[in-house]
Amino acid sequence: MKGLILVLVCVFVVVSVEAATVCGPICKMFCINGFVKNEDGCPICKCNSIPKPEVNACGPMCKMFCRYGYVKDDNGCSLCQCNPAPKCPAVLCLIKCTNGLLKDEQGCPTCACADPDIGK
Repeated sequence: MKGLILVLVCVFVVVSVEAATVCGPICKMFCINGFVKNEDGCPICKCNSIPKPEVNACGPMCKMFCRYGYVKDDNGCSLCQCNPAPKCPAVLCLIKCTNGLLKDEQGCPTCACADPDIGK
C-alpha cells in the first residue's frame, strides 16, 4: 500500500511540473506571422512583426537569354537587360586548337587552347 501511495505521489509531482509549462488560451486574433512568445515560450496576444526580406532577395528571373550575362542593379540583382558584348583586342595567334581558343574573364580570346586541348 505504501508503494502505491509513493507511485501516485511521484506521478502527481511529474504531472504538476509538466502542467507548469503548458500555455493558457490566447486571444481570438489571427496573426499571419504568428504570435510573439513570452519568456516561457507561450504565445501572447501580440502579433510578430513582418519579417525583413533577405539582404540579397531578388525578384523573379528574366527568361531572356543573354550571351554575356545580365546587367545588375545596385543590390546585385539581375535586371532583364543584357550586358553588351565585350570589346576584345585583336589576338594574333598561330596555334590551331580543335576546341577553339581559351577565353579570359571578359570573354575575349587568348592565345591558349580551350580545355585540355594542345596547340598543334
